[in-house]
Amino acid sequence: MQRFFTYRKLAVTVMVLGVLACASPAQGETVPYKEKGAGHIDALYFPSPTIAVQEWSGGGLATHLGKYTQSGIHAIDLTTGAISGHFTTIAADGATLTGHYDGYIVLNADGSVGYFVTAHWDVGTGRLAGVTGIGDVVAIADSAFPGAAYSYVTDGELQFP
Repeated sequence: MQRFFTYRKLAVTVMVLGVLACASPAQGETVPYKEKGAGHIDALYFPSPTIAVQEWSGGGLATHLGKYTQSGIHAIDLTTGAISGHFTTIAADGATLTGHYDGYIVLNADGSVGYFVTAHWDVGTGRLAGVTGIGDVVAIADSAFPGAAYSYVTDGELQFP
């Protein structure tokens, strides 16, 4: 009889720990955010001689989001390399995070492009309603032209309401 009681306690403990591991962050908690993804450049156009605009889309895997898709658009000042844009991320359950980013690009000798930006998550919906955050993103694209593949990593934090 003692052995049954011990196994029941163990089973309850394991179940409680499992539920806690899947739970959302506590109210008002700031949590680390990491993501890794890839995609491609969809469009490139030049609204002026000194500005290039790229549209992009892709997807990845992130803490607190799981698998997601993402798309965005940014403008690049061709005289300084400064970049600014906005994006929307959609988690598999339909929750979204939208935001903006800014930083700079580097044109590499091999034709690839490095993007070094700070992302700001401004608005969340669904289970991410009220979530905000900030993170550093480093991306590399094969080139600047439509069809070019890119990959990126993000290291930041999210603030839950």
